[in-house]
Amino acid sequence: MARPVNADPARTRTRLLEAASQHFSRSGVHGTSLRAVANSAGLSLATINHHFGNKQDLYGACLDRAFDEVSRELAPLASLLDRFTDEVRDANISTAELRTLIESLVREGVRFGRRRRPLLQLIMRTLVETGELEEPWRERALVPFLETTSALLAAQLGRPVVELRMAIQAVIALGMRYSLSTPRELARLAGLVAPDKNATPQQERAAVTLYEDHLVRVAQNLVLES
Repeated sequence: MARPVNADPARTRTRLLEAASQHFSRSGVHGTSLRAVANSAGLSLATINHHFGNKQDLYGACLDRAFDEVSRELAPLASLLDRFTDEVRDANISTAELRTLIESLVREGVRFGRRRRPLLQLIMRTLVETGELEEPWRERALVPFLETTSALLAAQLGRPVVELRMAIQAVIALGMRYSLSTPRELARLAGLVAPDKNATPQQERAAVTLYEDHLVRVAQNLVLES
């Protein structure tokens, strides 16, 4: 099928990527059909083939787009991490100051995850299906973060790097779990609502705050207490 004379290739690609990202985040690569993506985008199957060639290439383009979006939106968190790095290098930093820095990082990270749940679902889908994160997320984001923070904290606290690396990964895993959960689920898991009742908006907000506060305490205890 020929493209419309006035077709905008960039806009068409964006429509396809947005529709495909929603399908991939919900159903994974194997559970997503190109025809379903085309229908959601209001475009033809031939249009997907023209722009991306096949499903795997479309999925790769969705991951690249997600990585770029996350990188842009994480700029404030990256600045906070830079400050964390600079201050941890200061041999005179106190335990109380470290606790405050850890709290800021955890809260910003969880709030970002909750704002961008569809992107997080897309990232985690590959882990669920294969047991491994996609290379860009693991090698360009997670591993450098683990190496930098664990080495700095080990030098400051006098603890083994590998011990702190495991602690940081545990906090990240919990943060992803909480970020992926709906407020309704968090309210039920926290026992804020009876099994036969629906959570109110107030209960849902209370549950989100409860789990965020909990993760802060877990992170501070895991990192700062041997």
